[in-house]
Amino acid sequence: MPRATLMNLYGLSESSGAIAITPWDATRDDLMSTIGRTIGDAEVQVVDPVDLRPLPVGHVGELCFRGCGVVPGYVGAARTSDAFLPGGWLRSGDLARRDADGFWTICGRRKEMFISGGENVYPAEVEKVLAAHPAVAEAAVVAAPHPHWGEVGRAFLQLAAGRAQPGTEELDAFCRTRLAAYKVPTSFHYVADFPRTAAGKVQKHLLPL
Repeated sequence: MPRATLMNLYGLSESSGAIAITPWDATRDDLMSTIGRTIGDAEVQVVDPVDLRPLPVGHVGELCFRGCGVVPGYVGAARTSDAFLPGGWLRSGDLARRDADGFWTICGRRKEMFISGGENVYPAEVEKVLAAHPAVAEAAVVAAPHPHWGEVGRAFLQLAAGRAQPGTEELDAFCRTRLAAYKVPTSFHYVADFPRTAAGKVQKHLLPL
């Protein structure tokens, strides 16, 4: 029987490979949901997605990094200006947080984050909660305009095989025991399947608002 250790790693083409990896000898219950610790000479920080100020340990922000393996820019000054912060920090577009042990966890994409009543909502977090419901096979959450809160979550759900549709009240209660109230979607809609790319990624921009 082959003996192998599964390890997550994280990196971009612009970082010349991985900048974080789960240590092979780490012992944590959440190893499959973390990208591990930074490696090599990479410097990593998270910044507030709105005002770009650096955030402390435990806070979710946009993952930025720099180092000798990170590209210094793109062809075209405008694109470089949009993708880099002062000091040579590359903006990854990914939202992440670091815990006290130095392990990083990806929480979603910056472009998918929305603000409801002045609070940041990360759809990936809400989708994970919804997918834990026994009747839900997969979930996708998008922002919908709201006259009072600015934006609210709208959830689209694919049922698990052989399960009946849970009612709105049931889903709302399920979410409220696991999420802050402002993160709970205000509506739930069922789909037979999601619009997807050739690689199987959900195309959220094709979901109705």
